[in-house]
Amino acid sequence: MEMYGVLCTLSDKRLRQIEQTPALVSELVGARDDGDVPGLLDLGRKWDALDVILSDRGRDPVLGDAILARTGRTIGPDLSFGRARVLTPARVAEISVAVTKLPRDHVRQRYAKLVDMTVHGDYGKDDEHADELARGLGQVVALYARAAQAGHGMLAAVV
Repeated sequence: MEMYGVLCTLSDKRLRQIEQTPALVSELVGARDDGDVPGLLDLGRKWDALDVILSDRGRDPVLGDAILARTGRTIGPDLSFGRARVLTPARVAEISVAVTKLPRDHVRQRYAKLVDMTVHGDYGKDDEHADELARGLGQVVALYARAAQAGHGMLAAVV
């Protein structure tokens, strides 16, 4: 079964709306296919490989939140693979600082870790995947920078 990762910035207003109407999480995540949702990043099947490259599946205490918001509080209904998680603006700022400190070739440096692992989407089997993951990481870095600058939280979900 295919699983897709989604990150979405949360202004105070958007968070309040979701808290008042938890079903909006499903609508927000579902809207990734409908067009451009401000602050929403569809990671597609790359979410697991990016998590390995960034945090070795959560071993890094800060970067372990970048893709899966492991320390965030749960919100909304059960989705296909659990509930969404929300990070506070302070945590988003921490993650933003950490990802901007990564070397430009971080994906290339860590890509070999994927080869011997079972990673969703079979990432690590083809060198072209490294370029795709590097672009994805660039999008994650940019999203966290924008969210931190605006004082926003972050929603993470796997659907």
